[in-house]
Amino acid sequence: MREDLLSLRACVGLVRRFHQRIKAPIAATPQTLKCDPASALMFSERLMQLSKEMARAANGTEDVLLSRAAMAVEELGEWLAANAEADLPGAADALGDRLYVLCGDAVASGIPLAEVFEAVHESNWSKLPHVTTGVGKAFKGPDYLAPNLETLLAHYAALRAEGLDANEHDHFIEN
Repeated sequence: MREDLLSLRACVGLVRRFHQRIKAPIAATPQTLKCDPASALMFSERLMQLSKEMARAANGTEDVLLSRAAMAVEELGEWLAANAEADLPGAADALGDRLYVLCGDAVASGIPLAEVFEAVHESNWSKLPHVTTGVGKAFKGPDYLAPNLETLLAHYAALRAEGLDANEHDHFIEN
């Protein structure tokens, strides 16, 4: 693995710096998130039902997108429920599962997640500091630069077309 490839720890550090920049929550110690438990549980139940519907529509793994979406929605529902119930180990487990599903989405689609993360982080950094929308999302100001994902993805498609193993070329770990 190349030293310049972002580690998960480095990614979390970049997001922490961004949270500082936009004044988003940063916890000093592991904790569940502040919420209205009744609302969180109600939405958790709705997500779990939606996940089941998506899984049925996916017909096993015939529809890969719906199959993967069903997993992602189920894990999000579990995360909401764990936070609502102040179940810190459950929230941590659901958070880890959400990350695992997300990484699986990248593997299943061939999208170079580390490079996409870097491009999105650079784009987010161009958003206004200390200004957020009503739900705490950073605000795009006049200097906002969208990530150039089209060029990035075309680069990886070209590598594959040339017969190069883009995963090895770009230093993904494969066991």
